[in-house]
Amino acid sequence: MKLTLSPAAARRAALVAASAHAFCALALDAPALHNGAWPAALLGTLLALPMIALAGSRRGGLLPYVLLLLEGGSAALAADWLDSSAAFLALDPVHPLLLLAPPVLAAAWCALRNGDAVGDSASVGLKLSPLLLVPILLIQLPHLRPGWLFPLPGDAAGALLSGALGTAGRIGATFASAMLLSGEGGASARRWLRDALLAGLIATALLVLRGMMSPMLTNPAAAARLGRLDALLTNGRAPLYLQLPMLALWFAALLHALAYHVFAAAALLQRALPALDGRACVAAVALCVLALCGAGGVAALRDRVPAALPLAALGAALLIRRGREVDVRASR
Repeated sequence: MKLTLSPAAARRAALVAASAHAFCALALDAPALHNGAWPAALLGTLLALPMIALAGSRRGGLLPYVLLLLEGGSAALAADWLDSSAAFLALDPVHPLLLLAPPVLAAAWCALRNGDAVGDSASVGLKLSPLLLVPILLIQLPHLRPGWLFPLPGDAAGALLSGALGTAGRIGATFASAMLLSGEGGASARRWLRDALLAGLIATALLVLRGMMSPMLTNPAAAARLGRLDALLTNGRAPLYLQLPMLALWFAALLHALAYHVFAAAALLQRALPALDGRACVAAVALCVLALCGAGGVAALRDRVPAALPLAALGAALLIRRGREVDVRASR
């Protein structure tokens, strides 16, 4: 089985996955930011654009291998967020692997339908999500507090830079992998940059909405991931009937992000090892995600690896590639 992805499906899949990934990372894993999450998302989006343009013009060297590692890590992060969300909603303690197995298996099943299936699911999500989001916004409108978006955190400079670099790496790696797998680039780069900008603006708008729905949490327990999930998904000022569409949007976005990252990692693995069947690649990625999340490796990486790593790794691959091209030209 050959894992393939058409350009149109790749752009749709990357748009939804990148916006969901950027929003979740800043909403759940950056408690020091909170009010500064939306400017970090906006700045990160602008930083990602030149990186995507560079990735579109260079397709060899170490770039596919770096993207393989980044997509595998992104799949593990999406699975970890799904695990935390399911644990938050579970009535009783459940082993993480029992919570992880259903979404990872569902993502693997979707990836096995090939890349266009992932892109088509993104198209359905893009059409249906406004039907859920607009009623939430209209009902919450009287309760939104624009003043809660300010002031920015005291350590705004360091936190904003870290959040912006992490966002640039996530959006940049997602679109770079989609562009590489689709085989499109060059003259079509403007469409990719437009969709990357749109993904960042969607994440920024959602973070602005979230900031106006809940104030900054200073209690350490409330600022932890489960406390932030509670404030996001079961906001105390939101009517009870709004929780269902909010949960539907949340899980649909995360499941799509997981499906895309699993597919992208598997397709990049097949590109690195062409002799492997696509089904074996998908199975290998799914097993790695389960193993990494089940062993607690995602939390360790998230806490110890700087947010700038995705951007630095991709930038290093591009520089190495450029250096090789210069050496080849010099040898001629």
